[in-house]
Amino acid sequence: MKLQSTKDRAETIFHKYIRMRDCLETTGTLTRGRCVTCDKVYPIEDLDAGHFYHNGNDFDERNLHAQCTHCNHFLSGNGVEYYPKMLSLYGKEVIDELKVKKRQIQKPTLEWLMKFIIDIKEKITYMEEL
Repeated sequence: MKLQSTKDRAETIFHKYIRMRDCLETTGTLTRGRCVTCDKVYPIEDLDAGHFYHNGNDFDERNLHAQCTHCNHFLSGNGVEYYPKMLSLYGKEVIDELKVKKRQIQKPTLEWLMKFIIDIKEKITYMEEL
């Protein structure tokens, strides 16, 4: 397996997990969820896994949340609304930690990515069985 294709696969599975996690948390279902920034409820297929910060935080669960396509793409992540949500969810210490991590280059190994994929698939299976 090539590193880049495995990383792409890990990101795809992780983003699915984030959307499912937040749908369950915000609506109690796996089919609809609330956008972290605009608070509107959308079908899961209309939600992205929106990053608070990019780069060193791509696989940090605290850094990604279900976000509607409008907020994520057309409003470039809607940071004006995202920051207070992050502050409420995690506090300033976590935001500061993620800010430091975003400056670090993330180079996961093939082995790490394969284990990560297995772990996230287990979480998805668990949620589907609820």
